[in-house]
Amino acid sequence: MSVHSDGKDVEDTTMSCHRDGLYEGAYLAFPRWGIGIDLPDNSVCIADSKSLHCVTSIRGEGQRFTTVCYTDLSTETIGPLGKPERLNGKLAKKEHEAETISR
Repeated sequence: MSVHSDGKDVEDTTMSCHRDGLYEGAYLAFPRWGIGIDLPDNSVCIADSKSLHCVTSIRGEGQRFTTVCYTDLSTETIGPLGKPERLNGKLAKKEHEAETISR
């Protein structure tokens, strides 16, 4: 994955890494600091997703699987300045109508 920043995330992102077979590469890299982390099998990494990062190329017969858990601030429902909730999904309109009627 090329160098990027996840600018709309909260600072900390959690990633788990699972390896299958033998391979080289697939380092979680932070170019600013000149480091690449070789995450071991069944490991968890918590990192600042707003910092530029990437994953280096993988070589060999094995595979690497990652699960990333993050919070995207663009989908928040309670605004930082007291703005009303931003409802979404196909039931959002019905939910909003039900709240209006109950008031």
